[in-house]
Amino acid sequence: MWPWLIAGVVILWLIRGASVTVHGQVDVPQLPGAAGIVQTIGLMRAMTNQAIAHPLIRQHAARATEHVARGHQKEQALAIGEWVRVKVRYVPDPLHKENLTNPATMATAIHQGKKVFGDCDDMSMLVAAMGKSIGLQPIFHGVGRKTFHHVYTEMAGVAIDPTVSLGVKPFDAQRRISVQV
Repeated sequence: MWPWLIAGVVILWLIRGASVTVHGQVDVPQLPGAAGIVQTIGLMRAMTNQAIAHPLIRQHAARATEHVARGHQKEQALAIGEWVRVKVRYVPDPLHKENLTNPATMATAIHQGKKVFGDCDDMSMLVAAMGKSIGLQPIFHGVGRKTFHHVYTEMAGVAIDPTVSLGVKPFDAQRRISVQV
């Protein structure tokens, strides 16, 4: 029953607490513990679902998967993950700060030939938006050992985490929260 309580807190936070900054970023005032990861993943889900309608998201997904035969979802998912790994450089958020970059903002910057930076949640949202735009069903996994500290996307039964080797889960997590995008 506690996930529904946390979801209610997240919705209230979304209405009152999030502040959108320049360049499509959202500064997330982080709740402590598991509530914080549920909060972040909830906002990631909302931002991703909003971004799938952006024409560049679908265009980038089509280009990333153009060499994959139709219907091969696992290969499509891996191709999207590799494309994001090449196009986005991993840079962590500032210490004790949670920033989320809108996938459409990242797609636009990539299209314009700009250098694009993001951490695991930014890259996961871009992967999920691209995958969902071509019919894949992404799942966000918030993971950690004692505390949550990483998120990645799963599509077509394979872990897609551009911060590690594709197809490999980042580590054996003791804690996990999973959310269908």
